[in-house]
Amino acid sequence: MKKDKVYTDPKAAKEFVEATEIDALAVGVGTNHGQYKSKTDIKFDLLKEINNTVDTPLVIHGGTGVKEEDIHQCTNYGVRKFNVGTELLVGWTQEAKKMFGQTKVDSSLRNNIVPCNDIVKEVIKRKIGIFLNV
Repeated sequence: MKKDKVYTDPKAAKEFVEATEIDALAVGVGTNHGQYKSKTDIKFDLLKEINNTVDTPLVIHGGTGVKEEDIHQCTNYGVRKFNVGTELLVGWTQEAKKMFGQTKVDSSLRNNIVPCNDIVKEVIKRKIGIFLNV
């Protein structure tokens, strides 16, 4: 069963921010949790409207599915946090499958885990590089 995407209503977002005094607001603008096989098309007109309506930093869940070339546009429209856990999970798991597949049963697991963590480190370094060039 295909779920329809849910988009943030700017007026409802403003009411919610004012009622809760939250520090950041996760918005629905076209991204999906857990998406990593393809990239999403963000509704930038909606993101811009939300940013103009609320005075709160915005959060993108499903940031793994955001095209790298779209990140700067998102930050221009108030996004201050991208959740990219799926990208980290996929990279770690792919490396783990490779490492564990070639490991002898009496080897230290640290020899498998460290390369997996290094993959996560490289993804984070790449993302920081993108964000610093905003």
